[in-house]
Amino acid sequence: MKRFGKWMALFLILATVSAINVQANSLIQTIPVGNRPDALGVNPTTNMIYVANYNDNTVSVINGQTNNVVTTILVGNEPYSVGVNPTTNMIYVANYNDNTVSVINGQTNTVVTTIPVGNHPDAVGVNPTTNMIYVANYNDNTVSVINGQTNTVVATILVGNHPDAVGVNPTTNMIYVANRWGNTVSVINGQTNTVVATISVGNWPDAVGVNPTTNMIYVANWGVNGTVSVINGQTNTVVVIITVGKGPDAVGVNPTTNMIYVANWWGNAVSVINGQTNTVVQTISVGNHPDAVGVNPTTNMIYVANRWVDTVSTIPVGNGPDALGVNPTTDMIYVSDLYDNTVNVINVQTNTVVATISVGNWPDAVGVNPMTNMIYVANYSDNTVSVINVQANTVVATISVGTISVGNGPDAVGVNPTTEMIYVANYDDNTVSVINGQANTVVTTIPVGNEPYSVGVNPTTNMIYVANYNDNTVSVINGQTNTVVATIPVGNHPWALGVNSTTNMIYVANYNDNTVSVINGQINIVVQTISVGNHPDAIGVNSTTNMIYVANYNDNTISIINGQTNTVVATILVGNHPDAVGVNQMTDIIYVANGGDNTVSVINGQTDTVQTILNIF
Repeated sequence: MKRFGKWMALFLILATVSAINVQANSLIQTIPVGNRPDALGVNPTTNMIYVANYNDNTVSVINGQTNNVVTTILVGNEPYSVGVNPTTNMIYVANYNDNTVSVINGQTNTVVTTIPVGNHPDAVGVNPTTNMIYVANYNDNTVSVINGQTNTVVATILVGNHPDAVGVNPTTNMIYVANRWGNTVSVINGQTNTVVATISVGNWPDAVGVNPTTNMIYVANWGVNGTVSVINGQTNTVVVIITVGKGPDAVGVNPTTNMIYVANWWGNAVSVINGQTNTVVQTISVGNHPDAVGVNPTTNMIYVANRWVDTVSTIPVGNGPDALGVNPTTDMIYVSDLYDNTVNVINVQTNTVVATISVGNWPDAVGVNPMTNMIYVANYSDNTVSVINVQANTVVATISVGTISVGNGPDAVGVNPTTEMIYVANYDDNTVSVINGQANTVVTTIPVGNEPYSVGVNPTTNMIYVANYNDNTVSVINGQTNTVVATIPVGNHPWALGVNSTTNMIYVANYNDNTVSVINGQINIVVQTISVGNHPDAIGVNSTTNMIYVANYNDNTISIINGQTNTVVATILVGNHPDAVGVNQMTDIIYVANGGDNTVSVINGQTDTVQTILNIF
């Protein structure tokens, strides 16, 4: 955050929030908030936006669905930064002038505690995986580390001169602190709470954004020309410097689309950077002196901005829906129809099938790469994978996989969006084909257990989990070496697999004994077995809420498991013979393909209810 606004006490800042629709890259709304809005945080799970109003000591809470302020919360003196933990639904507000952090419960919209920190706290970063909060104290050159479970400061770390921005990579557990007067970024190891590197950047670094998928860090340099330094998180070096608008003082990152949004204070605009090419692809005019950016990767909406209507209903699909994939970025659903050899593309905003794409024979599995927006469909009976380009909704490649001696073919697909590798389980030759998503070629074939039937990928650890139906095991593949590193005994006829990349827990549906085996991915052993419904055959995981959704084929229900307690907390009736589950963990909406009545049930993850079910035949 900039100091400039503090130097000019008489400077008038318009008390509004601008909302940008990223599809059109246009301003769609301006929302009145409190006096001098200075910081903004977004909870993509609840679609709530939190705006710190510096001059009236409040936080405005905006409902992202209606674009209305639903409440105003009194916090400390001169709130200057906001951090959100979407997992716990707790919001952390740094109060610049009374050296505290106000902790807001997002469910009740009340301040539950106030934590003393260092001198003039002006930036907050949150690691939702470890539940640790990092507060930059501008005047004493330190970072206070708060344990989100106990709401106490557990460490104080000396950093550079006048730290005024914090970015967190929850995947690597590294924290990046911009030191305004030192023109550096301090890199903190979140495990040891020590500074492991200091990186020289541009003049007056004022904001930090992190893409945990690509491990790239974006530092807005306020001074002179207005630039963004791009840091490679693996090497801790600046790899490129990008010229943006005048006075860049806020950065927001969409890790799914790999787009970066930089608010330019003097230019009254937002520069849009393509993270793949490191070039400014557009400049969007916003309000007067933008100084905070928040990104909702679910709705792909940017808050200097705020908008999103996520309609939920049951959507008619084709004949024999058998697999389902969700792109949380575009909010598009892909349903493969087993008996008519097509994939239906559903727009969830309009609840309509926008395209029907012919693929191979008996499409039996769908995998989605939200980064490249490519869809991979395993065709069970002709031993191929169809690769769909979503921009054009056309099949751009057909890849031969597996060597099938009889009937069954490739029947499961897993995608690692980080490495852009795709893993296809070949049921009848007991192998996994590894496809390079850039070249669309099979690069290796890995022997696994007997009749591999499901694939799950942890993009954080780069480990792949294969359920072997006929020998009651899970093969664990190291994605770096493409070798099986462990074989884990599970229940009877493991049919489906889901992975929580945040907790590193793997959930295996055992079709014949009506249980779910819970594997700890760190030690590769089953730590618990949970009873569910009759013939569980599909699993979806919401890593943000830590809820697991199990489709029970024979009793037409979904068992909902709380990943923290490993207990079934609800059972929901859905359509006939549910056999696929997809989760949009940003919107907390769950999609269930019902093979017996050709419908998709749409479940609201907050209320655990099916909104509607529509039979089309």
